[in-house]
Amino acid sequence: MSVPQDVFVSGSDGYGCFRIPVLLRLATGAIAAFAEARFSDCRDGGQRVDVVSKMSLDNGSSWSALRVVHSESNASAPSVVIGNPTPVRLPDGRVLIVVTRNVRRLLALTSTGADALSWGTALDLTSQVTNCSSCSLASGPAHGVLLDGGRLAVPAYGSAVGGAAALLSDDLGRTWRRSVNTVVGGGESALALAPNGSVLMLSRSGGGGVSSAVLQSASGPGGESWGVGAPMAAFRGMATCRGALLRVGSLLLYSHPGNVSDRGNRWNLTVWTSRDSGGSWAEVAQVEPPSLNASELAALHTAYSSLVQVNATHAAVLYERGPMGARAGAGEYQRLRWHAFPLPLPTEQE
Repeated sequence: MSVPQDVFVSGSDGYGCFRIPVLLRLATGAIAAFAEARFSDCRDGGQRVDVVSKMSLDNGSSWSALRVVHSESNASAPSVVIGNPTPVRLPDGRVLIVVTRNVRRLLALTSTGADALSWGTALDLTSQVTNCSSCSLASGPAHGVLLDGGRLAVPAYGSAVGGAAALLSDDLGRTWRRSVNTVVGGGESALALAPNGSVLMLSRSGGGGVSSAVLQSASGPGGESWGVGAPMAAFRGMATCRGALLRVGSLLLYSHPGNVSDRGNRWNLTVWTSRDSGGSWAEVAQVEPPSLNASELAALHTAYSSLVQVNATHAAVLYERGPMGARAGAGEYQRLRWHAFPLPLPTEQE
């Protein structure tokens, strides 16, 4: 792994905590890093939360100043939560991002240019995908995918959609509908167009006796209908957490907290790869230094993450990192850290 770099540091830029990283390669060649900026501390609610971004023009070696993508908090409504950034690149190079408002409504914004530095007016798409205005509803949080024919697919979850679902648009985000069925028991999710042509969804398990932290489901090329979420054997016994999914050529990459001495918690962030469109998974990279022993890893807190391809030989992960401890203050989420790592070498069949 490369020397780590802290892209967002809690307690800087006027915010008490940064969480929920999502990376996206832009049409300009830049890398955009989106995150939640929580005003006071790292708690999930009860405070102002904005979606913000930083840009890298040199494949992660340096990062721009922070920009606010969307905020709705003001003097009369000081604690509006705008979160779960879920961006997708449009065919013309602009970026559409779906966010959740107070975990009840979904908003979509489109950048005015391919540099994703300014954004248009937010479109409330909630009523297009659910008729339950009081139910929980949130996006991703992960990047969406552009499917064949220009269809957009964005992951979403909550009681409003009955689990984890794909939100689909065939007109560049002007109108939306949800997939025919949902992954029951699925929560926060990530999507990727698999090498075999299917659309893969990996979802945080909603519990309910499921023995795996991750549910895997697949759809046909359009993302319309999803199979039953199958517990992933490679992730049994781990803590539930949102992972990140990325396709790189014939490979799929997935980052998620691993185990320490057969104990599951949010530590030992690990990258797995699949060479058979999700049929099997194997570990390829331990994000924190391999020299750390089990007790040192267990003292860390590595949770939500996002992946991006850096070049032909490397990918990178941006992930939450801090010491194990309380969520209040910076606590377990002191920083969003960037690590680059070598991609697995292709096999003879690839």
